[in-house]
Amino acid sequence: MSEPLPPNFWRALNRPATLRSTHDHLPAPRLSLPEPVQPAPALAQQSQGEAPRTGCPLVRITHRRVRLFDVDGKYAAVKDVLDGCVYAGLLCGDKEGQIDLEVRQEKVSTFKAEETLIEIVYPD
Repeated sequence: MSEPLPPNFWRALNRPATLRSTHDHLPAPRLSLPEPVQPAPALAQQSQGEAPRTGCPLVRITHRRVRLFDVDGKYAAVKDVLDGCVYAGLLCGDKEGQIDLEVRQEKVSTFKAEETLIEIVYPD
């Protein structure tokens, strides 16, 4: 069997106005999300003398690490990098068909030499 509800629950059901008035002094929640970055004009549109580009940009990411990722780990590690490139306006999107992605790994000997290289090659 279920336990009986506490008495203050029944009081609240009978007087919902008192519940509303107890929270009126609290400030309204403020949500602020960062404004999306508009793509740079050079990346957003072609110059008038050029024909529109066809094809997808090639994004080549090279991980240089002391301990190499396994196969699924090296692709999982690039998700935030790609999202950042889209947010910065460097890529129009990261969905299938919008980019060609290459992920490589190189082993380095020290943690100081670890880095991630990002190359974006736009089609001519």
